[in-house]
Amino acid sequence: MRKKWTCDDIEIIKAMVADGATNGQIAEKFGANPRMIKEAMRRFGVKRSEEDRKALMSIGKNRFWTEARIILLRHMIESGMRYAEIAKQMGVSKGAVKRQACDHGFVSPGTKSEQIRDGLARKKERESHECPDLLEVLI
Repeated sequence: MRKKWTCDDIEIIKAMVADGATNGQIAEKFGANPRMIKEAMRRFGVKRSEEDRKALMSIGKNRFWTEARIILLRHMIESGMRYAEIAKQMGVSKGAVKRQACDHGFVSPGTKSEQIRDGLARKKERESHECPDLLEVLI
C-alpha cells in the first residue's frame, strides 16, 4: 500500500536531501523503507545534485571490505579454502570474494586462474629444460 505523502512530508524530505541525508536515513525518519523514499522523490521531483549523488554512491562502495577483511580473505585463500567456502563464512556472494581476490592478486586453489598460473609455470620450466638441439647431439 502506498503511503500518503503530505506537503509537510515532502518539505522534510527536501530539507533532508539538501542536508545530504541518505534515503535510508530519511526512511528511518518516516518509518518507511528507502525504496519508498526513492519513489516519493521521483514522484514529487526531489533531486539530488550530481555532486551529492556521487558522494553518496562512494559511501556504499566496499564498506564491507575493510583492510582486516582483506587480510582474512588472503589468509583463507592461502590456507586452501575455495571461494564458495569463504563466501559462506564471510556472509557475502562468491562473486564478491572472486572480485576481491582478483583485485588483490590472490588465487584460490582449483580456480581457473590458478590452473592458468600453474600451466604457465610448468611451460616455463619445460622451456628451461628443453632438450639440446638434435644437431648438437649428433656432432
